[in-house]
Amino acid sequence: MAAVTSWLPQSVQHWLNSLDSAPRDWEGRLLSPVTPPALTPELSDGLRQSLWVLDKVTKPSREDMPALLDLIQTLLTGHKWRTFGGEENVKMNLKIWCEAVGDFPMYAVEKAVRWSLMGEAKEPSIAEFVGSVRTATGYRVLERKRQLVGLSDDAA
Repeated sequence: MAAVTSWLPQSVQHWLNSLDSAPRDWEGRLLSPVTPPALTPELSDGLRQSLWVLDKVTKPSREDMPALLDLIQTLLTGHKWRTFGGEENVKMNLKIWCEAVGDFPMYAVEKAVRWSLMGEAKEPSIAEFVGSVRTATGYRVLERKRQLVGLSDDAA
């Protein structure tokens, strides 16, 4: 998780680490609140700039549908994927695969496509591929982004 926090102010990094290690109940809710850092105007500006960059990197891949379609087509072509039923069926299958991974960042889809093409002899199922995309996204990256957005909103 160092990649997500290395450019954040030290107090914010400490707060995120405290959230990770805080005791939780069986549903994942915090047992005791973790006090967020006091944000000075300088820290608040730095956090806002960091969130802007993080937002660009982690935007859902569905926002760039032509690039996502190209990636999924590369994946399926690389596995010599065939479909029956003509062009309409191909388009429908591409749409289904894109919809399955559309909420994940583009960098994660790109990485999962590379993994799949380099490591598997057969075409992955949609579930296997979504699992690879989830892994490629990184541990709790999107959750930490939500926490940072909440901290920034509270400070505003």
